Amino acid sequence: MSVYDKALSDLLDRVFDEFGLVVCGWSGEWDVALRLAIERISTHRFGTYWTSRGRPGAVADKPITLRRASTIVILDADSFFTELADKIQAIEQFALTDPVSARVAVARLKRYLAVADQEINLHDMLVSETERVYKAARGDRYPVGGVRTQWDLMDSLSAHVLMYESDVSVLLPLMICGGYWAGQAQIPFFLKCLKRLADQGDNPSGSTELIAMRSYPALLLFYGAGIASLAAGNYSLLGDMFRLKLRANWNDQEVPITGALNAVKVMQTDLQRKLPGYESRLTPLNDHLFDTLRDPLREYVPDDVLYDELFDWFEYLLALVHCDLTTTTEALSELKRADTWKIWAPRGRFAWKGWHSDSVQVLRKAELRQGQLYPIHVGSLLKAGFFGSDGRYVDLKNGFDATVAKMAERW
Repeated sequence: MSVYDKALSDLLDRVFDEFGLVVCGWSGEWDVALRLAIERISTHRFGTYWTSRGRPGAVADKPITLRRASTIVILDADSFFTELADKIQAIEQFALTDPVSARVAVARLKRYLAVADQEINLHDMLVSETERVYKAARGDRYPVGGVRTQWDLMDSLSAHVLMYESDVSVLLPLMICGGYWAGQAQIPFFLKCLKRLADQGDNPSGSTELIAMRSYPALLLFYGAGIASLAAGNYSLLGDMFRLKLRANWNDQEVPITGALNAVKVMQTDLQRKLPGYESRLTPLNDHLFDTLRDPLREYVPDDVLYDELFDWFEYLLALVHCDLTTTTEALSELKRADTWKIWAPRGRFAWKGWHSDSVQVLRKAELRQGQLYPIHVGSLLKAGFFGSDGRYVDLKNGFDATVAKMAERW
């Protein structure tokens, strides 16, 4: 064939401009139109590799020259592509421990998020990385049996924390990027990844503490994406994430993420205080999350003071949403009548900062003041359907704040 129709020619022009090219088993002699399509593209953004069992023929010289192709002598196509696949797999395995791979992955993700017709690539990328983390986190590297003493348990917990953080070194930046940039149609892909890692889908035997720790990678993703969504004002993702339900135990019904995935659920407080460097902290694992997530979120929240504030906002909103999801109208009315407020929710770093902190004061900032605009984070969640009404929000907040005050008195 000497010429293609316009539609096919335009498609080939795009393919040869936007992708690299590996030529194998083609002399360039029998399809003139294809050879001309290769020759007319003048850009060299990606490499071209021309393989042959001997020296390419004279007809191939022109496209090889114009494409600045590297010529490779091979034994045959089968052995060449088999060896190529093995080398690519080896590079991918090496890249998992290479911090450059996270930056490359985020750059790819941003391209997929920016273009409307990239849903398949977005889905496949996130699912592939999530499954890699899932297999690693539920694999033999994390034994949950054989713990005989408290010292054995603490050695295992500390080691697992570090290894889990290594496992999500690529997926965590992807989730943070999604929290900041994902549009409404793209949000389900990120929620699917979070749920996959958070669900307890099997019935392992062993240390209950180490089994609970298997949710730690999901906790990192939850916090990372949540804080990024607050930084961007991406309340659609934040709201959908707060509505997510998880299977906290393999044989139980699904429960709200706010109760199934929090610092106390992942690690009991007395064990949290055994984490190296956090022994004297009031909220040890929350503080560890604060420190661990600082660098991954720095691109989106460069200011340290703002990061501190957003972290507290996320934890406080998580607590208030949990109050909303687990407190019935009747129970709330009874608490008001008895004037004995006590509404439990996962505590965060904000709890020990109290009302007199000079740093964030998130409890004060979350107040609804008559005649004034709602705090942006609160107003956006109200619009998203949480809390039901202004009055219910105020009652829930008063009840939870009273519980926080009791905690502060004990501390």
